Amino acid sequence: MAMVKKERILLICSEPFSATWAYFSLAVMKALQKQERYQVSFLYLQVNASTEYEKLIDESVQRIPFRLPMNKYLRQIARILPLGLFVKIWRLHLKYNFQCAHSLITGYVLANILRFFPKKMHLVYTVHDATPHECHRTNLFSRYLFYSERKAIKEVPYLATSSQTQVCLLRNMYPSKKVFYFPMPSHISETIQHGNLICPEILNEKGYLLFFGGVNLYKGIELLVKSFIGSSFSNNLKLVIAGAGSYNPLDGISNPNIILINRHIEDSEVRSLFENARCVVYPYISITQTAVVQFPYYFRTPVITSDLDYFKDCIVDGKTGFLFENKNVDQLSKLLEYVCSDQFDPKPMKLAMAEQYEKCYSEERLGKALVDMYELVGKEKKE
Repeated sequence: MAMVKKERILLICSEPFSATWAYFSLAVMKALQKQERYQVSFLYLQVNASTEYEKLIDESVQRIPFRLPMNKYLRQIARILPLGLFVKIWRLHLKYNFQCAHSLITGYVLANILRFFPKKMHLVYTVHDATPHECHRTNLFSRYLFYSERKAIKEVPYLATSSQTQVCLLRNMYPSKKVFYFPMPSHISETIQHGNLICPEILNEKGYLLFFGGVNLYKGIELLVKSFIGSSFSNNLKLVIAGAGSYNPLDGISNPNIILINRHIEDSEVRSLFENARCVVYPYISITQTAVVQFPYYFRTPVITSDLDYFKDCIVDGKTGFLFENKNVDQLSKLLEYVCSDQFDPKPMKLAMAEQYEKCYSEERLGKALVDMYELVGKEKKE
């Protein structure tokens, strides 16, 4: 029996292929491979840190790395006006006639060349931030990043996002465009699943409250600090803030029970960080979409978040986690008091979290959503 020739899909990762973007891309590729519908080509920006992640790419995926100039000035010019990347994409399209291309991440590298893309390639552009939040207002470079994203969004007919709330928002903002939803790809790698290292800053600590992720202004960490300091248990419990960032949520505060691990958390340290925590808290004051809820769900660590729309899409209040009114320190304090008391039995929540993880972040669900999206785009191409 003759084998059916598979359509080709081009996945593009135009930011450095490491850490967060690597797991996002790898999860998408893995989910697609299991669907056995497409031949996948993967075009990515290769940097020195890429090697460890490149080993995880399935052998059936066609790898197409590209590098920027070594000179720092030429490198910056190449990111603003990536002519080499543009030529590479054109040549690939002429050779393979992709059913569609999918830019997996937002970034400014593609923004200035999208208008010159071959229209028959049918590019799908992933939108992370439909509207700006505080991190886009902190400096000139952040503002340029958001400006580039807005420019890119306007240039392509197909948009995709992993936020149900943003799907509605984008459809209202751009009624002429097709907007698709696909589940947030899982960032829980095998290294994270089986990691056996403990952060040296908290070697003997257990049962602490945890904030995990990049330490940024829009994440409302100072609200958590304020709630913790004013609580009745702050003398007997630790608060751990784990993640790198230039923003200091403890500015002017000295408390021996608050531990700030201001550095990149290694993948092999993540498991112990969550498994030894009593509760995870994400007191964000604004959000578009994020993978952070995956971690407490996977490790079955009770979670408290603000009631922003994206969190409400992920969390069933009182069942798979707790929601508090955005910026309401009193409500957060009451939830912390409850979760840290003997009245709270975490077992039912842990079971519900396991089910919710499979419901929201399963490979099968992601793969099917991607295939459905590519099929719809492909039909328009044939028409």
